[in-house]
Amino acid sequence: RRCVGLGLGGAAIAWHASQRTPTCEEAAPGRREAKLLVASPAEATPSLAARCIAEALGTGIIVAGGCGAVCTSKYAGGNSTLFGVAAAWGMSVALAVYVTRAVSGAHLNPAVTCALVAIGKA
Repeated sequence: RRCVGLGLGGAAIAWHASQRTPTCEEAAPGRREAKLLVASPAEATPSLAARCIAEALGTGIIVAGGCGAVCTSKYAGGNSTLFGVAAAWGMSVALAVYVTRAVSGAHLNPAVTCALVAIGKA
């Protein structure tokens, strides 16, 4: 890992590329400079198997939550309104993205993956 001083007044930001979000660490007492830790590409890239499992898990969450809400409303006699079903779908998609974003980028849709490959970003 490579460290870069940022001068954030006592907090260090550790950037883990696999998480795609910074995590904060406390700097030594009395230090006014922070460090940005950059992960090397080899340790930041999950394996293909891990990415495939994450995508399958995310797709399963969307199908179970969204289709489950529709089935409950239509076949099980639930009193779900259109808003309730749409909210269940939205929460399912949000949960799937939060669960898989650190491992696979949360594409969750083959069309997104194909588009990113076509423009050279995946």
